[in-house]
Amino acid sequence: MEKLQKRKVSIKAELFIFTKEFISVPKKAVMAEVIDKQIIASLPLLGREEKESILSVIKSYLHLKAEVGRVSVTQYNKELEAAEKRIDAGKFITQEDVEKEATLW
Repeated sequence: MEKLQKRKVSIKAELFIFTKEFISVPKKAVMAEVIDKQIIASLPLLGREEKESILSVIKSYLHLKAEVGRVSVTQYNKELEAAEKRIDAGKFITQEDVEKEATLW
């Protein structure tokens, strides 16, 4: 129990230092550096399960970042027009049909 309380106090102290540094830093590059340092400093305070959880979140962000890129307004409009043409041609499924189909799963 005492170890857990020390850990909580240590995490609160780290959070306070991080917040203080984060608020006082004006430039994005420097803020990223401060965040990197705080993450590295906080890792030893975490247990294995917590580290695995954080790693999972990081991997999911990296996967999404690699998978989903920003599209241009032109590309967005082309995709929107294509979708509208499919709807006008009757190539869509209603919510009710999806719900009926889902009951068969």
